[in-house]
Amino acid sequence: MYNHELMNKMIDRFDMEKVTDFAEMVSFMHDVLYQEAISNGRDEPTEHSFERDWWKLKHEELKSVTA
Repeated sequence: MYNHELMNKMIDRFDMEKVTDFAEMVSFMHDVLYQEAISNGRDEPTEHSFERDWWKLKHEELKSVTA
């Protein structure tokens, strides 16, 4: 399942504020994982940077709708 499909299912199930918070938390989580991957060189950071950026953008979009 792609991120946008997952996000739409969450919006249907939970209120917009919760999904907005979730998007911020997931973006933060992937930023932490990205930074760790960069610093230890064991993991490929590309997926984490994509997920971080995608969820951060969605957080900003959702935040502007709920504000």
